[in-house]
Amino acid sequence: MAEDDKNSNQQSGNGEQVESPETDMNESTEVDVSVDGNESGAGAELANHLQRALADYDNLKKEMVRREAEWAKYAAGGLIEQLIPVMESWRIAAATRPQPDESGQLDGESCRKWMDGVGHVRQQLSEVLRKAGVTFIDEANVPLDLTVHEAVLVEPREDVESDTVLEVMEPGVKLHDRVIKPAKVKVAT
Repeated sequence: MAEDDKNSNQQSGNGEQVESPETDMNESTEVDVSVDGNESGAGAELANHLQRALADYDNLKKEMVRREAEWAKYAAGGLIEQLIPVMESWRIAAATRPQPDESGQLDGESCRKWMDGVGHVRQQLSEVLRKAGVTFIDEANVPLDLTVHEAVLVEPREDVESDTVLEVMEPGVKLHDRVIKPAKVKVAT
């Protein structure tokens, strides 16, 4: 009998059902807010607060979903702002590329200046990517690592250890610690 009393629900003074402290916290708790079929003042107020809290929670979830979608939509905004000057430099470089003269010859000095300009644009782009967390996988003479390398060519070699990257055919790209594109490499066998 004492065990039954220990595990049974008790009724408080205002008619609400209160579970004993020994009940499992994972079980759902029902609160009877009525006394003789009529809602009590405290019970009605509690039910009203609960209903409002649930509505607030639902609204918060919807707001979080909306904000997450908006954040994802504009997440690249800072990167785009940094890329605009690079794109402007490419536009200028394309518009000012050296043109052959009437004899079809290119002036060596204007070609050199143009190539210097293209090199500057490449530096601008590299700096923007570096600030964004991009690194290039372009190191040769390292052991083959299939998490960052893709072997596209093999070459039998006696002078280097097997599975050594001999040449990077196409650099790979990492964003922070995630490989976006593995480096395509030639490997010694």
